[in-house]
Amino acid sequence: MKSGIRILAILVALAAAACAQTPSIADLARQQRAKPKPKNVKVWTNADFPDTSPAKKAETEKPGEAAKTPEEKKDAAAEKEKALAELQKHITDQQAEIAKLEKEISTLETQQQDRATAYYADVGTRLRDNTKWMEAQQKNDKELADKKKALADAQNKLSDMQEQARKAGIRTP
Repeated sequence: MKSGIRILAILVALAAAACAQTPSIADLARQQRAKPKPKNVKVWTNADFPDTSPAKKAETEKPGEAAKTPEEKKDAAAEKEKALAELQKHITDQQAEIAKLEKEISTLETQQQDRATAYYADVGTRLRDNTKWMEAQQKNDKELADKKKALADAQNKLSDMQEQARKAGIRTP
């Protein structure tokens, strides 16, 4: 038993000595702060380097710009603003057209469902007017398909307009 206590005491003493030799994080931080910092450190940023990208050169050096008078520049800016406003108006009109087509499609689908409900609810009507029902159904299906195609075309046209506006620098919803 006494030898077990001696071994335990020796292990505790060795563990305490090992802990005393490793510095704590706080001691390491103090040592780091105490080290002298270099005085002439240059921090490089993008502003320190010239911009030599081809896109930037094209923006700053447009051919024929230097020959334009201030009046011509004002006229060109006014024409550009007018074109951008017209493009924005076309986009708004196209969005209204899409909303109108979506409403028409919704109305046609609702009417078709109402007719189907009325047709299938009455057995006598189904027996008497079967061909008439099929012709009306085909006509409605064709009309609905035409409206959906027109909607898809209008949405494609709108996305083309929005892409054109994005390239011109207009933000669209």
